[in-house]
Amino acid sequence: MQQPGVAPPPQAVRPPAGRPAPGRPEAERQGAERAGEGRADAVRAGENPAGAAAPPEAPVENPEALFRHGGGRVDIGGNRVDGAGAGGDVVGGDKHTHIYHSPAAPRVRPGRLGRSALEAVSALYVPGPEHREALERLREERVLVLTGRPGSGRYTAAQQLLHQVSGPDGAVFLLDTGTGFDDIATDGARNSAYLLHDATDGAGEGAGGDLPGRLRGRGALGAHRLNILRGRLAETGCWLIVTADAGAVPAGARPVFWQPPEPADVLAGHLRRALGREADDRIVRSLAGLEQTAEFIAGRPSMEQIGEFAGILAAHHRGLVTAGELAGHNHAVVAARATEALADPARGLRDKAFLVSLAVFDRTPYPQVHAHGDELCRLLTASESPEDGAGLPVFGRSKPDLLAWARAVEENGLEETEFGLLPSTSVRFESVLMADSVLTGLWLEHPAARPALLEWLNGLSRADAVLPRVRAAIATGVLAAVDFPGVVEELVRPWSGGRSLRLRQSAAWALHVAAQEGRQRVVLELLRRWSDPAAEGSVARRWTAARAWATLGVDHAARALRNLRAIARSDDDGLRSAVVDALASLVRSGAAAEVLTELGEWLHGTDPHLRRTAAEAFTAMAVEWDRGGEDTGPWPLLLRLQETEGSRTRSAGDPGDAGGAGGPGDPGGAGRLVQGLWRAVLRDRGHGRRAGEVLQEWIRGAEGDPQLRSAMTGLLPALVQDVNDRDRLDHLLRHATGSPDDPPAAVRELRQALWYGRSRGAENNR
Repeated sequence: MQQPGVAPPPQAVRPPAGRPAPGRPEAERQGAERAGEGRADAVRAGENPAGAAAPPEAPVENPEALFRHGGGRVDIGGNRVDGAGAGGDVVGGDKHTHIYHSPAAPRVRPGRLGRSALEAVSALYVPGPEHREALERLREERVLVLTGRPGSGRYTAAQQLLHQVSGPDGAVFLLDTGTGFDDIATDGARNSAYLLHDATDGAGEGAGGDLPGRLRGRGALGAHRLNILRGRLAETGCWLIVTADAGAVPAGARPVFWQPPEPADVLAGHLRRALGREADDRIVRSLAGLEQTAEFIAGRPSMEQIGEFAGILAAHHRGLVTAGELAGHNHAVVAARATEALADPARGLRDKAFLVSLAVFDRTPYPQVHAHGDELCRLLTASESPEDGAGLPVFGRSKPDLLAWARAVEENGLEETEFGLLPSTSVRFESVLMADSVLTGLWLEHPAARPALLEWLNGLSRADAVLPRVRAAIATGVLAAVDFPGVVEELVRPWSGGRSLRLRQSAAWALHVAAQEGRQRVVLELLRRWSDPAAEGSVARRWTAARAWATLGVDHAARALRNLRAIARSDDDGLRSAVVDALASLVRSGAAAEVLTELGEWLHGTDPHLRRTAAEAFTAMAVEWDRGGEDTGPWPLLLRLQETEGSRTRSAGDPGDAGGAGGPGDPGGAGRLVQGLWRAVLRDRGHGRRAGEVLQEWIRGAEGDPQLRSAMTGLLPALVQDVNDRDRLDHLLRHATGSPDDPPAAVRELRQALWYGRSRGAENNR
């Protein structure tokens, strides 16, 4: 989910025809390929058996891959409550949660249901989509088996259906599960209705269940016994509903699968009752439109939970419950659901491994979730029963059954692949809070599962594909938010200090997520120590810290730049390339003015390491193009920043040094900084040639884009302060297209602007 007010990082695009596609900076590629930096790890992060040969590791992705492959669970910065849960704050002191219950139809013991209880059900009842069919079949067949997942409201629906068919003079009885066939409809009373609720064993992995008690002793409620019951009930003018789990239906029963009504409709009825005299349409709409209400409804709560939430909403309306407590209630409901699922005795390790896999791979295709879940299941099986091996049954549960139990849904969409956008189908939890609840519940409440989970996450973090590595890092960050010392020691610290660049990047991503989930203070302190070579900053951990500042630095620009400056004071190519990548990421993510100001100071300072890093970083930024919008095509990112600042022509007053240009807060400050940096880098003996090649890419892009050409006619004169500047730019223009004697019209127009455009430097040197 995108944080309001924070622009997403622009997607890389191919530049217009005639230019090579922008890639990762050359320094980054060289740094990734250095000996000893790009080797695959051994079994444990940071360890490499003596003499073990490992193939060179491919370069890592840009830091923003965390956002592209995070499934909407990670923000660039700021606090958020979204697909991963609540993050960005820490609750200090005592926390109090107040729970208020709505007056709902009470659960009763076996016996006759009171008229008042049935009327209370009718007052709040909202028909589900199968209500009409169920009512017609009950009237015609006398016996109805009603199935559905727990919490779907089948018990309430059964009461309402029986109340409708029996009429005002009839009676509705709730039967004990030990009731025998001969005890049903033998009292001679007519218009009586009977309810046998949850009357099956729900036999775990099996596909069918028998009726318990004496009914089970007399045989399953199959087609033959159903016919006997129908005849007896027809003779006495009575009806019977048997409710059962979806996976445990009596053979031959032809059940009606109960789908609950829309939760919003049910909530509205409960809310009116909970508000009492205060209820009116305006208040109900206002409470139903709250963000916390939408989050609650999205999780497809049970009918009982809806009634409870209506009471809390009414208390919120009366000022007794805060908005934070509403959100806390939603988290508590989902956490309880996750805890119940992980502890469900009717589900085996394979189902629970699927649940955990979905928590990590939410919003990805079902086969991928299932395959990763089976990998985890093997590890859990080996941990639980090492003597039994780690095999799995070839055939498992059906997809609908597994998704229904996990409270997940399947939806169609588009997937970004190397072949472009392709149609795909993904699965996700109904509640956006479920993924984190499953992960934290597993870690905190089932410590025996930790070794298998750690091994599984370590395996995912070594995958060739970026998606598993990103998701493993996100899961690690979520776990670190609830057990920072333990998870950092087990995963993050080994990853950060190992040889593998990919594992270091996973450590950086995990720390970003941990900070987002409320551990910001300790994460920033840890990164400060890792950035300092005099503290804990080994080369590997300084590299990791740089990659972490690339994403965390948007909200902490001054702190990030201070630490990146410390990391850049090194002659290590790998560290320099990591700093270059981090600075470019911060510019893409919204901290352009701060970064460009810092680069100006580095370029005009005395430290040769900082000067080289600044020149490479600026060149790497200049290579990047953004997609543009409806009004413009692809543009160089830095030129777009300059145009956004509105400083295309005002830069003529710039004294020339990047450090002396307007500050980030001045109008057009970022534009003046870009121009000052261009001048400094073009003049640099070590980097001027490469910078000139990049500027020629901008020039070639202007050939087919009049708007870009217009922007360039303002930029080029602003880069001139002396004759050397003008001659250098004129040379680049004449040779940009390979035809200096007969340049295209666009190049001629740009040369005209260069020679006759208004710039103070040009005027002073004519």
